[in-house]
Amino acid sequence: MKKLVTMAVIPALMGAGVIAFAQDRQGELDRQGQMDRQGQMGQTGMGEKGVQVGTQAPNFILQDIDGDTHNLREYLQDDKIVVLEWFDPLSPFSRKYHEQTELLRQTYERFEDRDVVWLAVATFGIRDGQAGVGGQQGGLGQQQQGGLGQQQQGGLGQQQQGGIGQTGQTGETSRLATMTREQAIEILERSKDDLDIEYPILLDDSGNLARLYGVSEIPHVFIINKNGEVAYSGAVDNSRGVADIGDVNYVSQALNQLTNDQPVSVPRSEPFGTSLPAGAPRQHQGMDPQRQMPHDQQRDRFGGEHDRD
Repeated sequence: MKKLVTMAVIPALMGAGVIAFAQDRQGELDRQGQMDRQGQMGQTGMGEKGVQVGTQAPNFILQDIDGDTHNLREYLQDDKIVVLEWFDPLSPFSRKYHEQTELLRQTYERFEDRDVVWLAVATFGIRDGQAGVGGQQGGLGQQQQGGLGQQQQGGLGQQQQGGIGQTGQTGETSRLATMTREQAIEILERSKDDLDIEYPILLDDSGNLARLYGVSEIPHVFIINKNGEVAYSGAVDNSRGVADIGDVNYVSQALNQLTNDQPVSVPRSEPFGTSLPAGAPRQHQGMDPQRQMPHDQQRDRFGGEHDRD
């Protein structure tokens, strides 16, 4: 009898041991996955305030107003330095550098033949008067019940310093940001000709890229070096007025140093200008919020396109 009881208990103990081992193993895997996610976040430099100088710039694939596709990774594979200029043709601060002084065009022309790619970024499609863009834990384009723009603890784009929805220092708020896609493209196409902008204007529909990079003031310039790291983030120059030009052109200075294989002496400055409004991104049928491209097109990890079967 005692032998039978012992034989019955042994399998039960073995089963409990297997369950305990499985639970411990799953806990280990969960902890490892959390560490991996934290490591990936640290490598890209993403956080509540967007990307940080010295970290890897997050990749993006966006269309411009002419329908052409731009992939950051492909530019870096071609050994290019990439300039991202957040642009709003209705902002007096953007127009100061494009119309009144032409400082940005002069800077672009100075470096266009020196392995530098210049891309303007126009943010629009933000519905005014709601929670901060993308207020969800987990980053860009993640959808939960309630849709994009639902405000939750820890999410990017909540009304904190450095994210979309911050009240601008000047009181000037972007009108382009709350326009529909059709309205924004019409304004951008006309402005590209009027301001004689020679480089592409990328369409940041719903503010996803602005949230990813932590843009709250326009203009805001990012310079990404050939290694894919953010080498400069901030204002165009050291001016703080709607008409005056500063005596230090941060963008030109950084590009001159990078193209001469020198470290950037001023890697960051405080952007100043027109603020992006608080609001939730507009919902667009058939649009991938991470890539801002139609769902009927798929791409490989290097951005190559092919139609879905």
